[in-house]
Amino acid sequence: MVVAPKNILMLVGSKPIDDVGRVIAQAGICSFGSDGKPRVGLIYFDSADAERMFTDGRMYSVILHEMGHALGLGTVWGSRGLVSGSFGYTGVRGNEGLAMLGGSGQARVEDTGGQGTMGAHWKESVYIDELMTGWAQPAPQLMPLSKLTIKALEDLGFVVDVGRADSYTLPSLGRRLRKAVAPSDEILGCEVLKLDFSLVETNEKKNPRTRKARG
Repeated sequence: MVVAPKNILMLVGSKPIDDVGRVIAQAGICSFGSDGKPRVGLIYFDSADAERMFTDGRMYSVILHEMGHALGLGTVWGSRGLVSGSFGYTGVRGNEGLAMLGGSGQARVEDTGGQGTMGAHWKESVYIDELMTGWAQPAPQLMPLSKLTIKALEDLGFVVDVGRADSYTLPSLGRRLRKAVAPSDEILGCEVLKLDFSLVETNEKKNPRTRKARG
């Protein structure tokens, strides 16, 4: 299946990755335009997990998460100097989004996990169920697309509308949530860029394999 929003081409398919659970999806960027924005992205879902994700309702959030990686969220943060040595997010617009949510300072980037998770997602223990954290939430809990993530796309050169953000309250402001127990992703090994970002089951969190620049 090909998804082509305006001038960005996303190639989407499924393939066996690692059987049921663990890595459930992968995403990467295959080419960039002269403006530095992605032109071709590639997303794969593990064929062993796809039907299960459709059935339990997680597929919608997983698709959005992987599309975020294909647009550059996490996948290009390191190369563009958007993550500090202490895993703070340095993008001005993304941190404006954090302030809109009532937060302050720099958004926290994941500092645990394997390649494709660390440095490529918002920190799970801080933002819990936000769409671009490194581990998915248990069904039927959806992962909201917050103003933090939407404004982070502005740091990558996209024109954004924060009015389209989902309702999301920072857990630090008193919200109680279930701990993630569902799959996460990996940043994909694309033929052109040799990336490796994927989404993995949460029960692999203590002993992660390859991971995202989540997918």
